[in-house]
Amino acid sequence: MQIAEPLVGSAPAGALGDPSDLSDSLQQSLDCLSQVLAKEAERAKALQREVCLRLIDEDESAQLNKQYRGYDRPTNVLSFPSDVPALPLDIPPLGDLAICWPLVISEAAAQHKATLDHLHHLVIHGTLHLLGMDHEETAQAQEMEALEVAVLELLGMTNPYEL
Repeated sequence: MQIAEPLVGSAPAGALGDPSDLSDSLQQSLDCLSQVLAKEAERAKALQREVCLRLIDEDESAQLNKQYRGYDRPTNVLSFPSDVPALPLDIPPLGDLAICWPLVISEAAAQHKATLDHLHHLVIHGTLHLLGMDHEETAQAQEMEALEVAVLELLGMTNPYEL
């Protein structure tokens, strides 16, 4: 998988450092996710796709969450699978992620973890949604969590569910 250049909407200038460094860092998360998913033949076909990431503010998150999910509140990550028909693209789109930057900051602080570690987790979590995974049922949630933890471990990050 490949990350498209992040569109940073609400993050203050300099808050995320050099945008190309952030893009490289998040690309490493997707590379590790690809490594973990490569063991699963069914999902392996989705590994050569592009993910578009946009960091948004709480107002935009609430608006999108209400419009697409019916919840009138911001949420940390929204996933929009691509509905682009099969076109002869070098890297076809997997979908878009909209991540609410202020929530990333506040959740990370409340959970006593590094903000960028939490961002990595949400990118991985959202990408798994783009791949069709969900956590509505216990078995699905356990499978999704196990994959997230495995990827974060490859990145040298702690299990976010044990904090």
